[in-house]
Amino acid sequence: MNFSQLRHRDTVEVDREEEPWRSENVVAVARRQEPLVNLVEFSLCTPYDIVWKSVTDLRSMFTHCLNIKCLSMEINMAAREREITSFGRFIGQECPKIENLSYGCDCALVHDRLGYSILESLPAQQVTNFIYDGVIGTTHMPAITVSVLQHATSLRELRIQEASLFENISASAIFRECRNLEILYIGLLYTGGLCVSLDDSLEHPWACTKLTHLTLAISGCALPYEPGVLVYFRRPTPVTLTEVETQHFARLKELYRRIGALKELRELDLSMSSIDEAGLVDARCLEDQLSFPAMMNLMSAQNGRPGFLQLLSGLKKLEVLQGAVSAWSDETEVTVGWPEVVWIDQNWPSLRHADFFLDEDDVSEPFAWLRKRKQDSGQGLRIVSDMYE
Repeated sequence: MNFSQLRHRDTVEVDREEEPWRSENVVAVARRQEPLVNLVEFSLCTPYDIVWKSVTDLRSMFTHCLNIKCLSMEINMAAREREITSFGRFIGQECPKIENLSYGCDCALVHDRLGYSILESLPAQQVTNFIYDGVIGTTHMPAITVSVLQHATSLRELRIQEASLFENISASAIFRECRNLEILYIGLLYTGGLCVSLDDSLEHPWACTKLTHLTLAISGCALPYEPGVLVYFRRPTPVTLTEVETQHFARLKELYRRIGALKELRELDLSMSSIDEAGLVDARCLEDQLSFPAMMNLMSAQNGRPGFLQLLSGLKKLEVLQGAVSAWSDETEVTVGWPEVVWIDQNWPSLRHADFFLDEDDVSEPFAWLRKRKQDSGQGLRIVSDMYE
Protein backbone atom coordinates (compact mmCIF):
# COMPACT_ATOMS: atom_id res chain seq x y z
CA MET A 1 0.00 0.00 0.00
CA ASN A 2 1.22 3.51 -0.76
CA PHE A 3 1.08 5.37 2.55
CA SER A 4 1.80 8.69 0.87
CA GLN A 5 -1.92 8.86 0.11
CA LEU A 6 -2.83 8.91 3.84
CA ARG A 7 -3.37 12.18 5.69
CA HIS A 8 -4.39 13.18 9.18
CA ARG A 9 -7.70 14.97 9.62
CA ASP A 10 -5.90 18.31 9.67
CA THR A 11 -4.38 17.38 6.25
CA VAL A 12 -0.85 17.39 7.72
CA GLU A 13 1.32 14.65 6.24
CA VAL A 14 2.45 11.80 8.47
CA ASP A 15 5.73 12.78 10.15
CA ARG A 16 8.30 10.39 8.72
CA GLU A 17 10.74 11.09 11.61
CA GLU A 18 8.23 9.52 14.00
CA GLU A 19 7.85 6.38 11.89
CA PRO A 20 10.50 3.92 13.10
CA TRP A 21 9.31 1.28 10.66
CA ARG A 22 10.62 3.30 7.72
CA SER A 23 14.16 2.40 6.68
CA GLU A 24 16.43 2.86 3.72
CA ASN A 25 16.78 -0.93 3.65
CA VAL A 26 13.07 -1.56 3.16
CA VAL A 27 12.34 -3.09 -0.23
CA ALA A 28 8.92 -2.69 -1.82
CA VAL A 29 7.08 -5.95 -2.31
CA ALA A 30 5.73 -6.60 -5.77
CA ARG A 31 1.96 -6.34 -6.09
CA ARG A 32 0.11 -9.61 -6.25
CA GLN A 33 -1.46 -10.23 -9.65
CA GLU A 34 -3.45 -13.43 -9.25
CA PRO A 35 -6.89 -13.50 -7.54
CA LEU A 36 -7.27 -14.46 -3.87
CA VAL A 37 -9.75 -17.24 -4.55
CA ASN A 38 -9.79 -18.53 -0.97
CA LEU A 39 -10.39 -15.17 0.68
CA VAL A 40 -14.00 -15.03 1.92
CA GLU A 41 -13.68 -12.56 4.82
CA PHE A 42 -12.03 -9.16 4.46
CA SER A 43 -11.76 -6.59 7.25
CA LEU A 44 -10.19 -3.18 6.65
CA CYS A 45 -9.73 -0.91 9.66
CA THR A 46 -7.50 2.17 9.65
CA PRO A 47 -6.59 4.49 12.57
CA TYR A 48 -9.16 7.15 13.38
CA ASP A 49 -6.80 9.98 12.44
CA ILE A 50 -6.23 8.64 8.94
CA VAL A 51 -8.51 9.99 6.23
CA TRP A 52 -8.68 8.43 2.77
CA LYS A 53 -8.71 11.27 0.26
CA SER A 54 -8.35 8.97 -2.71
CA VAL A 55 -9.69 5.50 -3.47
CA THR A 56 -6.80 4.50 -5.75
CA ASP A 57 -5.04 2.24 -3.25
CA LEU A 58 -8.34 0.92 -1.92
CA ARG A 59 -9.47 0.02 -5.42
CA SER A 60 -6.34 -2.07 -6.02
CA MET A 61 -7.10 -4.16 -2.92
CA PHE A 62 -10.49 -5.31 -4.18
CA THR A 63 -9.36 -6.24 -7.69
CA HIS A 64 -8.35 -9.71 -6.51
CA CYS A 65 -11.13 -10.37 -3.94
CA LEU A 66 -13.80 -11.91 -6.14
CA ASN A 67 -15.00 -14.48 -3.57
CA ILE A 68 -15.37 -12.49 -0.36
CA LYS A 69 -18.70 -12.96 1.38
CA CYS A 70 -18.05 -10.90 4.50
CA LEU A 71 -16.73 -7.34 4.15
CA SER A 72 -16.06 -5.00 7.06
CA MET A 73 -14.68 -1.50 6.45
CA GLU A 74 -14.01 0.83 9.36
CA ILE A 75 -12.44 3.76 7.57
CA ASN A 76 -12.78 7.52 7.31
CA MET A 77 -13.43 8.71 3.75
CA ALA A 78 -13.02 12.24 2.40
CA ALA A 79 -12.80 11.63 -1.34
CA ARG A 80 -15.16 13.32 -3.78
CA GLU A 81 -18.72 11.97 -3.73
CA ARG A 82 -18.62 10.94 -7.39
CA GLU A 83 -15.38 9.02 -6.78
CA ILE A 84 -16.84 7.29 -3.72
CA THR A 85 -20.00 6.30 -5.58
CA SER A 86 -17.97 4.89 -8.47
CA PHE A 87 -15.79 2.99 -6.01
CA GLY A 88 -18.85 1.47 -4.36
CA ARG A 89 -20.09 0.20 -7.71
CA PHE A 90 -16.62 -1.14 -8.43
CA ILE A 91 -16.63 -3.21 -5.24
CA GLY A 92 -20.11 -4.51 -6.01
CA GLN A 93 -18.96 -5.64 -9.45
CA GLU A 94 -15.58 -7.05 -8.42
CA CYS A 95 -16.89 -8.76 -5.26
CA PRO A 96 -20.40 -9.89 -6.26
CA LYS A 97 -20.73 -12.56 -3.55
CA ILE A 98 -20.82 -10.25 -0.50
CA GLU A 99 -23.57 -11.28 1.92
CA ASN A 100 -22.39 -9.64 5.12
CA LEU A 101 -21.53 -5.93 4.84
CA SER A 102 -20.40 -3.64 7.64
CA TYR A 103 -19.32 -0.10 6.87
CA GLY A 104 -18.62 3.06 8.79
CA CYS A 105 -16.60 4.81 11.42
CA ASP A 106 -17.92 6.25 14.68
CA CYS A 107 -15.39 9.10 14.35
CA ALA A 108 -16.51 10.09 10.85
CA LEU A 109 -16.54 13.83 10.16
CA VAL A 110 -18.66 13.96 7.03
CA HIS A 111 -21.20 11.77 5.30
CA ASP A 112 -20.03 9.41 2.61
CA ARG A 113 -22.17 6.98 0.64
CA LEU A 114 -19.68 4.16 0.10
CA GLY A 115 -21.48 1.69 2.36
CA TYR A 116 -24.84 1.86 0.66
CA SER A 117 -23.28 2.36 -2.78
CA ILE A 118 -21.78 -1.10 -2.34
CA LEU A 119 -25.12 -2.42 -1.08
CA GLU A 120 -27.09 -1.15 -4.07
CA SER A 121 -24.49 -2.51 -6.53
CA LEU A 122 -24.71 -6.10 -5.29
CA PRO A 123 -27.20 -8.61 -6.76
CA ALA A 124 -30.69 -7.99 -5.37
CA GLN A 125 -31.95 -10.02 -2.40
CA GLN A 126 -28.49 -11.33 -1.51
CA VAL A 127 -27.20 -9.42 1.53
CA THR A 128 -28.22 -10.92 4.88
CA ASN A 129 -26.42 -8.54 7.25
CA PHE A 130 -25.92 -4.79 6.82
CA ILE A 131 -24.38 -2.51 9.44
CA TYR A 132 -23.92 1.19 8.71
CA ASP A 133 -22.27 3.54 11.21
CA GLY A 134 -21.55 7.07 10.09
CA VAL A 135 -22.82 10.58 9.54
CA ILE A 136 -26.26 9.99 8.07
CA GLY A 137 -28.77 12.78 8.58
CA THR A 138 -32.31 13.05 7.25
CA THR A 139 -31.19 14.05 3.75
CA HIS A 140 -29.31 10.80 3.18
CA MET A 141 -31.65 8.32 4.86
CA PRO A 142 -33.96 7.93 1.82
CA ALA A 143 -31.02 6.77 -0.31
CA ILE A 144 -29.97 4.32 2.39
CA THR A 145 -33.52 2.98 2.59
CA VAL A 146 -33.67 2.44 -1.17
CA SER A 147 -30.45 0.41 -1.01
CA VAL A 148 -31.71 -1.61 1.96
CA LEU A 149 -34.99 -2.45 0.23
CA GLN A 150 -33.09 -4.06 -2.64
CA HIS A 151 -32.34 -6.79 -0.09
CA ALA A 152 -35.63 -6.64 1.80
CA THR A 153 -36.34 -10.36 1.68
CA SER A 154 -32.77 -11.57 2.30
CA LEU A 155 -31.84 -9.26 5.20
CA ARG A 156 -31.65 -10.92 8.62
CA GLU A 157 -29.76 -8.18 10.45
CA LEU A 158 -29.93 -4.40 9.95
CA ARG A 159 -28.13 -1.89 12.15
CA ILE A 160 -28.11 1.81 11.31
CA GLN A 161 -26.25 4.10 13.70
CA GLU A 162 -25.68 7.85 13.41
CA ALA A 163 -22.15 8.69 14.58
CA SER A 164 -22.35 12.29 15.72
CA LEU A 165 -25.83 13.79 15.24
CA PHE A 166 -29.30 13.20 16.64
CA GLU A 167 -31.84 12.83 13.85
CA ASN A 168 -35.43 11.83 13.21
CA ILE A 169 -35.64 9.47 10.24
CA SER A 170 -38.27 7.44 8.44
CA ALA A 171 -38.13 3.66 8.78
CA SER A 172 -41.72 2.83 7.84
CA ALA A 173 -40.66 1.11 4.59
CA ILE A 174 -38.24 -1.10 6.53
CA PHE A 175 -41.01 -2.22 8.89
CA ARG A 176 -43.26 -2.91 5.91
CA GLU A 177 -40.85 -4.71 3.56
CA CYS A 178 -38.12 -6.49 5.55
CA ARG A 179 -40.18 -9.50 6.54
CA ASN A 180 -37.27 -11.80 7.38
CA LEU A 181 -35.42 -9.44 9.71
CA GLU A 182 -34.27 -10.98 12.97
CA ILE A 183 -32.18 -8.08 14.30
CA LEU A 184 -33.07 -4.41 13.87
CA TYR A 185 -31.12 -1.58 15.50
CA ILE A 186 -32.14 2.08 15.13
CA GLY A 187 -31.12 3.61 18.42
CA LEU A 188 -29.53 6.39 20.42
CA LEU A 189 -26.14 6.71 22.09
CA TYR A 190 -24.71 9.64 24.03
CA THR A 191 -22.68 10.72 20.98
CA GLY A 192 -25.48 10.53 18.43
CA GLY A 193 -28.29 8.42 17.15
CA LEU A 194 -31.45 8.00 15.16
CA CYS A 195 -35.09 7.76 16.07
CA VAL A 196 -38.38 7.29 14.26
CA SER A 197 -41.55 9.16 15.05
CA LEU A 198 -44.63 7.44 16.40
CA ASP A 199 -46.49 8.38 13.21
CA ASP A 200 -43.75 6.89 11.07
CA SER A 201 -43.72 3.63 13.02
CA LEU A 202 -47.47 3.26 12.46
CA GLU A 203 -47.60 4.34 8.81
CA HIS A 204 -47.62 0.78 7.44
CA PRO A 205 -48.34 -2.66 8.91
CA TRP A 206 -45.26 -4.42 10.23
CA ALA A 207 -44.09 -7.38 8.19
CA CYS A 208 -40.97 -7.98 10.31
CA THR A 209 -42.61 -10.47 12.67
CA LYS A 210 -39.50 -12.70 12.91
CA LEU A 211 -37.54 -10.18 14.98
CA THR A 212 -35.59 -11.64 17.89
CA HIS A 213 -33.68 -8.45 18.77
CA LEU A 214 -35.21 -4.97 18.46
CA THR A 215 -33.54 -1.70 19.45
CA LEU A 216 -35.67 1.28 18.55
CA ALA A 217 -35.85 4.93 19.61
CA ILE A 218 -39.28 6.49 19.06
CA SER A 219 -40.21 10.16 19.33
CA GLY A 220 -43.66 11.63 19.88
CA CYS A 221 -44.73 9.14 22.55
CA ALA A 222 -44.62 11.36 25.62
CA LEU A 223 -47.90 12.37 27.20
CA PRO A 224 -49.38 15.43 25.45
CA TYR A 225 -49.29 18.71 27.34
CA GLU A 226 -52.62 20.48 27.80
CA PRO A 227 -52.64 23.83 29.63
CA GLY A 228 -54.46 23.60 32.94
CA VAL A 229 -54.84 19.80 32.78
CA LEU A 230 -53.01 17.51 35.19
CA VAL A 231 -51.45 14.39 33.69
CA TYR A 232 -53.90 11.53 33.89
CA PHE A 233 -52.16 9.62 36.70
CA ARG A 234 -52.22 12.70 38.98
CA ARG A 235 -55.97 13.14 38.68
CA PRO A 236 -58.55 11.64 41.08
CA THR A 237 -60.01 8.28 40.06
CA PRO A 238 -61.99 7.25 38.19
CA VAL A 239 -60.08 9.10 35.49
CA THR A 240 -61.83 10.58 32.48
CA LEU A 241 -59.43 11.12 29.61
CA THR A 242 -59.51 14.27 27.51
CA GLU A 243 -60.07 13.97 23.77
CA VAL A 244 -56.38 14.68 23.13
CA GLU A 245 -55.35 11.96 25.59
CA THR A 246 -57.80 9.49 24.11
CA GLN A 247 -56.41 9.97 20.61
CA HIS A 248 -52.82 9.75 21.84
CA PHE A 249 -53.41 6.55 23.80
CA ALA A 250 -55.15 5.00 20.79
CA ARG A 251 -51.96 5.44 18.76
CA LEU A 252 -49.79 4.14 21.59
CA LYS A 253 -52.06 1.14 21.95
CA GLU A 254 -51.47 0.25 18.30
CA LEU A 255 -47.71 0.55 18.78
CA TYR A 256 -47.78 -1.75 21.80
CA ARG A 257 -50.02 -4.21 19.95
CA ARG A 258 -47.47 -4.45 17.14
CA ILE A 259 -44.62 -4.99 19.58
CA GLY A 260 -46.63 -7.64 21.38
CA ALA A 261 -47.12 -9.51 18.11
CA LEU A 262 -43.34 -10.09 17.81
CA LYS A 263 -43.54 -13.53 19.40
CA GLU A 264 -39.92 -14.47 18.61
CA LEU A 265 -38.56 -11.42 20.44
CA ARG A 266 -35.80 -12.18 22.95
CA GLU A 267 -34.27 -8.73 23.46
CA LEU A 268 -36.21 -5.46 23.39
CA ASP A 269 -34.67 -2.00 23.90
CA LEU A 270 -37.14 0.86 23.47
CA SER A 271 -36.08 4.48 23.97
CA MET A 272 -38.62 7.27 24.23
CA SER A 273 -36.72 10.06 22.51
CA SER A 274 -37.36 13.73 22.04
CA ILE A 275 -35.49 15.79 19.43
CA ASP A 276 -36.22 19.47 18.88
CA GLU A 277 -36.13 21.47 15.64
CA ALA A 278 -32.48 22.35 16.24
CA GLY A 279 -31.60 18.66 16.22
CA LEU A 280 -30.83 18.54 19.95
CA VAL A 281 -31.86 15.52 21.94
CA ASP A 282 -33.55 15.80 25.31
CA ALA A 283 -30.92 14.26 27.59
CA ARG A 284 -33.63 12.83 29.84
CA CYS A 285 -34.34 10.10 27.31
CA LEU A 286 -30.86 8.71 27.97
CA GLU A 287 -30.50 9.37 31.68
CA ASP A 288 -33.82 9.69 33.50
CA GLN A 289 -36.13 6.95 34.65
CA LEU A 290 -38.71 7.04 31.90
CA SER A 291 -41.49 4.73 30.82
CA PHE A 292 -43.68 4.60 27.75
CA PRO A 293 -47.11 5.91 28.75
CA ALA A 294 -49.40 3.17 30.09
CA MET A 295 -47.19 0.42 28.66
CA MET A 296 -46.06 -1.04 31.97
CA ASN A 297 -49.44 -1.16 33.73
CA LEU A 298 -52.60 -3.16 33.25
CA MET A 299 -55.92 -1.67 32.25
CA SER A 300 -58.20 -0.94 35.19
CA ALA A 301 -61.90 -0.33 34.69
CA GLN A 302 -62.15 0.61 38.34
CA ASN A 303 -59.81 3.61 38.29
CA GLY A 304 -60.29 4.50 34.63
CA ARG A 305 -56.57 4.67 33.89
CA PRO A 306 -55.43 3.29 30.53
CA GLY A 307 -53.12 0.28 30.62
CA PHE A 308 -51.64 -1.84 27.86
CA LEU A 309 -49.24 -4.29 29.52
CA GLN A 310 -51.63 -7.10 28.60
CA LEU A 311 -50.91 -6.43 24.90
CA LEU A 312 -47.37 -7.74 25.46
CA SER A 313 -48.48 -11.18 26.64
CA GLY A 314 -47.21 -12.74 23.40
CA LEU A 315 -43.56 -12.07 24.35
CA LYS A 316 -43.08 -15.48 25.99
CA LYS A 317 -39.45 -15.67 24.79
CA LEU A 318 -38.47 -12.23 26.08
CA GLU A 319 -35.18 -12.36 28.00
CA VAL A 320 -33.96 -8.74 28.07
CA LEU A 321 -36.08 -5.58 28.42
CA GLN A 322 -34.30 -2.21 28.33
CA GLY A 323 -34.93 1.44 27.64
CA ALA A 324 -37.90 3.50 28.79
CA VAL A 325 -39.44 0.70 30.85
CA SER A 326 -38.81 2.05 34.35
CA ALA A 327 -41.01 0.94 37.23
CA TRP A 328 -39.90 4.04 39.11
CA SER A 329 -40.88 6.85 36.73
CA ASP A 330 -43.30 9.57 37.77
CA GLU A 331 -46.04 7.57 36.08
CA THR A 332 -45.24 3.97 36.96
CA GLU A 333 -44.57 4.83 40.60
CA VAL A 334 -48.32 5.47 40.70
CA THR A 335 -49.66 2.95 38.21
CA VAL A 336 -47.49 -0.17 38.62
CA GLY A 337 -47.91 -2.49 41.59
CA TRP A 338 -48.58 -6.08 42.60
CA PRO A 339 -51.00 -6.92 39.74
CA GLU A 340 -48.40 -5.94 37.13
CA VAL A 341 -45.59 -7.83 38.87
CA VAL A 342 -47.69 -11.00 39.12
CA TRP A 343 -48.58 -10.58 35.44
CA ILE A 344 -44.89 -10.28 34.51
CA ASP A 345 -44.11 -13.44 36.46
CA GLN A 346 -46.84 -15.36 34.65
CA ASN A 347 -46.39 -13.99 31.12
CA TRP A 348 -42.63 -13.43 30.70
CA PRO A 349 -41.18 -16.73 31.95
CA SER A 350 -37.81 -16.24 30.21
CA LEU A 351 -37.09 -12.73 31.52
CA ARG A 352 -33.59 -12.47 33.06
CA HIS A 353 -32.72 -8.75 32.77
CA ALA A 354 -34.98 -5.69 32.84
CA ASP A 355 -34.25 -1.99 33.37
CA PHE A 356 -37.00 -1.54 35.95
CA PHE A 357 -34.81 0.51 38.33
CA LEU A 358 -31.64 2.62 38.20
CA ASP A 359 -30.66 2.09 41.83
CA GLU A 360 -30.96 -0.84 44.20
CA ASP A 361 -32.43 1.44 46.86
CA ASP A 362 -35.44 2.13 44.62
CA VAL A 363 -36.50 -1.50 44.20
CA SER A 364 -40.09 -1.84 45.42
CA GLU A 365 -41.47 -4.72 47.45
CA PRO A 366 -43.36 -6.40 44.56
CA PHE A 367 -40.26 -6.40 42.33
CA ALA A 368 -38.05 -7.63 45.16
CA TRP A 369 -40.49 -10.54 45.50
CA LEU A 370 -40.29 -11.20 41.74
CA ARG A 371 -36.49 -11.22 41.79
CA LYS A 372 -36.37 -13.63 44.72
CA ARG A 373 -38.95 -15.86 43.08
CA LYS A 374 -36.80 -16.06 39.92
CA GLN A 375 -33.67 -16.73 41.98
CA ASP A 376 -35.38 -19.50 43.93
CA SER A 377 -36.37 -21.14 40.66
CA GLY A 378 -32.72 -21.14 39.57
CA GLN A 379 -33.28 -18.69 36.70
CA GLY A 380 -32.33 -15.36 38.22
CA LEU A 381 -33.53 -11.87 37.27
CA ARG A 382 -31.65 -8.59 37.18
CA ILE A 383 -34.01 -5.66 37.68
CA VAL A 384 -31.50 -2.81 38.17
CA SER A 385 -30.10 -1.21 35.02
CA ASP A 386 -26.44 -1.67 34.15
CA MET A 387 -26.22 1.59 32.16
CA TYR A 388 -23.78 3.18 34.63
CA GLU A 389 -21.45 0.19 34.98
